[in-house]
Amino acid sequence: MAERNLRKSFFTTEEFLNRFFAEELACYPHWTPAVDIYEDNEKFIVEAELPGVREEDIEVKVEGSVLLISGLRKSSSDTFLRCHRLERQQGYFLRRFILSSEIDKEKISATLKDGILTVIIPKKREFIIRHIKVEGEE
Repeated sequence: MAERNLRKSFFTTEEFLNRFFAEELACYPHWTPAVDIYEDNEKFIVEAELPGVREEDIEVKVEGSVLLISGLRKSSSDTFLRCHRLERQQGYFLRRFILSSEIDKEKISATLKDGILTVIIPKKREFIIRHIKVEGEE
């Protein structure tokens, strides 16, 4: 039950912060990348869709108990003679996620492959579920 409530509050708080801090970037063109969050026994996995964003234009950091993913997606062409249609969002992005106390901040890692940023957030050893084998009498 507590685990379910933790996940529910994790997403609710994340959405609240995204709306609260949206004004921070209001004066710049910005967009919001789609993010999926998974969990297994040993870690949380955050995957963000960042097609067209270069590795050097992404920043991943932890401030206190908040994971921040931010960066910039630039136009593929800085000069347009004639623009017929612009549908791909560009500009700055910022996503914030409240981290659980059960994570190991020192071991967080991030990789970018095929336009997907994957952030691995390991859990502390004491929060990893350990299965104990039950043995019968001999």
